[in-house]
Amino acid sequence: MAQNFSSAGISFSTKRSSVKLSLVLERWNFSAPSNALVVSFAWGAIPPITSVERQQSEGGISTFLLLSNGQLTTTVELLGSEEVDGASAPIGISCLGLSQLEIPIGAQIGRAHV
Repeated sequence: MAQNFSSAGISFSTKRSSVKLSLVLERWNFSAPSNALVVSFAWGAIPPITSVERQQSEGGISTFLLLSNGQLTTTVELLGSEEVDGASAPIGISCLGLSQLEIPIGAQIGRAHV
């Protein structure tokens, strides 16, 4: 059954086959840009991923399609904002090759405090 959530000012629904991951960090000082964290997600698939397509963001959600030679398509949806120290800020999501996403956490918040 689909569920509805809201985070960092973005409302979204999950599908029955979704995996929802939330990261909660406590007592991390984001007051300086050098205090940002980078979270990396790496994956492997059978058949192997042959291309990654980034779709146009809608409603604050970035969508990536992981394609495996036309045999398998995996959809990854990520919120385009984060909530840090009670404030919401956009995040940049980088796709590294065919097997990794990087998400900087707190980078925009740190810049805002400086």
